[in-house]
Amino acid sequence: RMQNHIEILERWDENVELTEEETASVKEDLEQLKIKIANFKTEVEAADDIEELRTLGSEIKEFWHDNKHILKKSMAILYDLRINNIMEKFETISDNLQDKIDALEAEGIDVSEMQSSLDLYDEKIDLAKEQLKLAKDTYNSINSNLTEDEIETLYKQAKDYIKKAHDYLKEAHEALKTLIRLFRETKLG
Repeated sequence: RMQNHIEILERWDENVELTEEETASVKEDLEQLKIKIANFKTEVEAADDIEELRTLGSEIKEFWHDNKHILKKSMAILYDLRINNIMEKFETISDNLQDKIDALEAEGIDVSEMQSSLDLYDEKIDLAKEQLKLAKDTYNSINSNLTEDEIETLYKQAKDYIKKAHDYLKEAHEALKTLIRLFRETKLG
């Protein structure tokens, strides 16, 4: 199970743009976990009797308990970065659309509906940013000094903030679709 979590996070890591510091941190944490898991696998395969297996089982359980926060924090960091990458694209789109609205306005075309849709789009992006900031602050507070319940609570809070950010981005996408429809009507009209 731990190995599967790590493999998923490594695939996520490949699909997001991380700073060198973030990459090093996440990869180092995951690599250390992988090494320890590989050692556990070797020890389990070499175990001679049921008592050794029980002892190893206890060690693995304790290891999981002590290191679960690393996986949860890495998952939150990578998920946050994936959404940040999406938001950067949304902001670029906003800038391009504002330029187009300004050009249409300069031609004397009424762009009030378009501007209203773009303002809504920008507002939703700003709300998503706020939620991501809260998520980042929350998962940065996850550490090994916390109990498992505290870690789980913080992880769920960060996940909720990320979900809210995602919902705001979906609403921004709806505003974008309205704006594109208005552009097309203007060009056809």
